[in-house]
Amino acid sequence: MRSLFVTVEGDLYPCEKVCENVELARMGNINSGIDIQKASQILNIEDITSGQCKDCWAYRYCDFCIRYAEKEKEELKTCLLRNCADMRKKIEHVFKDYCVLRELGYDFETDSLRKGTENGRK
Repeated sequence: MRSLFVTVEGDLYPCEKVCENVELARMGNINSGIDIQKASQILNIEDITSGQCKDCWAYRYCDFCIRYAEKEKEELKTCLLRNCADMRKKIEHVFKDYCVLRELGYDFETDSLRKGTENGRK
């Protein structure tokens, strides 16, 4: 929703990270405009795996997107599900890092250690 990539041929993609050889990721062309239905599918990629993902604890934090597409829709589903465990592990590490930094006195609002902490402890 924040970026748009345009190829030299004028094809429109959601960002520069997607594979330009994957038709599934192309949202339109500068001459014909954006295909709203296709853009909606790309921006709501979680619909492809919603049956498997809806009860996952990491669903809310998952950042899989169309950039993982190598070919077409069914292969994308396989690709997303194949990498699911790694994504959950990545999210878990982010949570652990956050907890450790908070415990050591890091203030995320000011991006610094809180005053009055000695070696990270109060």
